[in-house]
Amino acid sequence: MELGIQHRDFDLPFTEVTIANQKFLLLIDTGCSATISLNERLTQKLPLIYTGNKISFYRPNGTIYHSKEIVIPEIVFGEISCQNVAGREDGKWLEETSLSKQGILGLNFLQNYHVIFDLGNNKLILSKSEETIRQLDYPLEKWTSHPFSLTNVGIVLEGEINQHPCKFVLDSGSSHTVLKRSFLTNNKITEANSVDICGTKIKNPLLLELQEPSQVDGVIGNNFFSSHKLYFNFEKNLLLIGKD
Repeated sequence: MELGIQHRDFDLPFTEVTIANQKFLLLIDTGCSATISLNERLTQKLPLIYTGNKISFYRPNGTIYHSKEIVIPEIVFGEISCQNVAGREDGKWLEETSLSKQGILGLNFLQNYHVIFDLGNNKLILSKSEETIRQLDYPLEKWTSHPFSLTNVGIVLEGEINQHPCKFVLDSGSSHTVLKRSFLTNNKITEANSVDICGTKIKNPLLLELQEPSQVDGVIGNNFFSSHKLYFNFEKNLLLIGKD
């Protein structure tokens, strides 16, 4: 399955889906745990199934949000139709914190597939088979290979800042790579011009007082996704990185 990509706010990746003959732009967000999140303002006339269950989750700032669990009877990605897709209906946190006001295609959806991010060519490729991915026109044998951890925070990779080991969450829904200022302070780092992650240097990260969970030291954002081709093998927790 190949999803076309549209680059919108801050060059972030969006894809168009169809539900009940209505089109929606969903932010492709590896930093969001949802399968599919839809804004409650847009769901009133959709034939969704409400399970009656609530989904509670914490945002990085410590605020807890509550969502309604839904089932989408049919959602169409390009020419591919998927039935009975689990998701959630969100309101307040989408309006306050997300650049997507319509909805999100999140990590819990993506991790069911082998995924290639090829944002430079405006596409996202999803396959149930590693063999199918390896038959595509990507020289995966030349790409660098790196393990990752799939945690409650998301996709976590190890890296370095000025030779100090650190951990980052990969977040395609974040426009920039961001470091915790407290990490630099605690390690007596006076200047960090780049992040070294998987042998790749990401220059000029932002320094903020992030409220990210303590198990990570920063966020690797869409500037990394858009400048590399990435293959996520969620069966093996392995990331392959190629230059765009």
